[in-house]
Amino acid sequence: MNGLSSAIDGSYDFIIMAKVRANENTATTRNTGESRFYLPTEVFLPLCDNPHLVSFPFDVKEGTEAEMTDFLNSYIDSAEVGTIITSAVLGVLFSVVVVKGISSGIWFFTYQFVMWPMLAIYPFLILLTVAIPALLYRQIAKASIIERLRKN
Repeated sequence: MNGLSSAIDGSYDFIIMAKVRANENTATTRNTGESRFYLPTEVFLPLCDNPHLVSFPFDVKEGTEAEMTDFLNSYIDSAEVGTIITSAVLGVLFSVVVVKGISSGIWFFTYQFVMWPMLAIYPFLILLTVAIPALLYRQIAKASIIERLRKN
């Protein structure tokens, strides 16, 4: 035994340090049937070829994995652009229909549609959607999963 894997069958021996009642909606590839188990990052990463945080199972025919990967990557990219376009269109429609309708019903309100504030704020919103999760993950990842489980 070299500390992690058995030379006989390639299995792994671990000492159980804690039991957790986990939300069954947790998606992880580190499971055995119905039982899920969690490993510290420094132990898990050497054990897997393609580490990832979230998994989504797909029923893909043999030999079409690369095509599905390309499709999912393009879907993610188009979803980002689609979100910006959708929010711009809905923002304009809301402003023109709802806000203009309300302001036209009140005699001391005036309505003037201005698009540039929305366009000016998008880069900051995109920056925040990238920076906040990265900063939070950096803070959370400082402690091992065992320490985090003990705190909660």
